[in-house]
Amino acid sequence: MTDRPAQRPDRIDAKTSKTVADAIGVRLRTDVPAEMTELPVRLQILLDQLRAQDATAEEASRPPPVSGISNWS
Repeated sequence: MTDRPAQRPDRIDAKTSKTVADAIGVRLRTDVPAEMTELPVRLQILLDQLRAQDATAEEASRPPPVSGISNWS
């Protein structure tokens, strides 16, 4: 049996998760000084890994090219 996130008390749905993440981002931009531009090395590594995962997921979700059509413009 699969549990949907909204049915489990310890999980939140995707919309709520996005809202929370956005609010955290706003708060960080407000509270973190502008001169703090360089991230700690470990955090930079984690962000790079997330970007790579996002790129891979985006690439995998694209439909395959149609054969015989190289450029629409």
